[in-house]
Amino acid sequence: MFVKYEFWQAHLDALHRNATPTFLVSAIFRPTQPFFRWFGAGHRRMLKAFTHLFVQDKGSKDLLQGIGIDPVTVSGDTRFDRVEQIVAENSTIPLAKAFRTASERSVLVAGSTWPADENLLLSALSRLPKPPRFPIAPHELDRAQLGIHRNASPGTVVLLDRART
Repeated sequence: MFVKYEFWQAHLDALHRNATPTFLVSAIFRPTQPFFRWFGAGHRRMLKAFTHLFVQDKGSKDLLQGIGIDPVTVSGDTRFDRVEQIVAENSTIPLAKAFRTASERSVLVAGSTWPADENLLLSALSRLPKPPRFPIAPHELDRAQLGIHRNASPGTVVLLDRART
């Protein structure tokens, strides 16, 4: 199983030689990519190694079918579709509700953030007269980075530390 932009020629060749079912999920394609250019024969060979490709949109499917890649299904973007499904199944999240009602301030949630994102958001929020409560769910957990943010803005920033859960 390969995801989105993972194209590893040697791996795909070996899997294809051994008739191993191979799938690409959440892929998205643009006409400017080498697959669709006059010099893209090697790239197209990688696509032909997949048993089936699951793409995010109809445009990607049309591009692939235009170069003879047919086992293609439009399945959407798994990241967004999964979040939408979770929201539909759970109209309220008790922890989020408790967090919101514990303060009169608004809440801004940031998920899968990187340190540069967090620094930019913290800087912008510090300029507001009444900053929102700001839970952060970092993309990667680094205890040193968690400590920096905990100390940067007490009372405003609450980090969701998945390492403890």
